[in-house]
Amino acid sequence: MNLSTIICKLVAPPKSRIKGSTKDRRTDNVATDIYKLDDSLLHQLKGVIKNGTEAQIHEVHHYLSIELTNRNNLIRLRTLHVIDHFIHRSKYFRQLICINIRTIAQCVGLLDGTNIKTNSNSSSSSSSRSSDSMMMPTYSSELLHKGKELLEVWDHLYGSKHTQLHALARYCRESLNMDMPNIIVSYLMMVMMMIFSFFLYDESDVYYEYYECLFFISYLMMLCRRMP
Repeated sequence: MNLSTIICKLVAPPKSRIKGSTKDRRTDNVATDIYKLDDSLLHQLKGVIKNGTEAQIHEVHHYLSIELTNRNNLIRLRTLHVIDHFIHRSKYFRQLICINIRTIAQCVGLLDGTNIKTNSNSSSSSSSRSSDSMMMPTYSSELLHKGKELLEVWDHLYGSKHTQLHALARYCRESLNMDMPNIIVSYLMMVMMMIFSFFLYDESDVYYEYYECLFFISYLMMLCRRMP
């Protein structure tokens, strides 16, 4: 498969069985599967991002950018999730994302995106899309929240070296007064509260919280390792 086909299949909505239907159809009904990606397809792209030429990495970025303009917000959400996988694995891919960060912000709803032309999935008919649209959630709020979360994390990790990324994050916080998730601060506060509760209460009362604390510490260590 070429890169275009791999990316199209990777970000396509997961299959789920509609109640009363005799065959599987692609739906947005199962929220637990929205971030589940095909491991084999993802592994192929990770190899390209890590070991491919700049031309190949640019091609991956190009096709992901196209998927970000899809009319289906779930496809946009899954594409954003894939981009987050790759932005930490390739300096060149990260540069491409940061250069086009305003376009990404428009696609996820952080900025006005009236100049963004949306693409419909050519593999599905218009009648199928119109009938399914009545039963499918739009995922617009999830897309916006994910966009805020990743912008904040990316700015924390790479904003000092990519001025466009940092400028957009500041613009959203200070000029647009957006309610950002403050994900880094939230994780740090959780860790501090769990460590405090471990010493305040009996071990039996905080056994579960202790392991949650270790989980969040591991997550913070992972973020530090991703920093260039």
